Amino acid sequence: MTEEEWHNKGLDPYDNSVIINDTVYLRQSRVTSEIAAEEMLHTLVYNMMHESGNPELFEALYTKAVESFPKLWEEIQHTYQEDV
Repeated sequence: MTEEEWHNKGLDPYDNSVIINDTVYLRQSRVTSEIAAEEMLHTLVYNMMHESGNPELFEALYTKAVESFPKLWEEIQHTYQEDV
């Protein structure tokens, strides 16, 4: 989505993407391969948590990820605490 389209829709100026009607829109001026992958993962994680019908699978994967990547987990917690 171009900057003009982003602005005209009144979207948050700090966001890199938005999901509208099951479609992920990336903000054109901020797209990198890392941002695109990370933003697409939001949808995957949400669906795994809420719509897969298998919350046990999500919990098992989440627990394994936190155990396997403690430094990354610490960085994520720090990043999102700053956003609150």
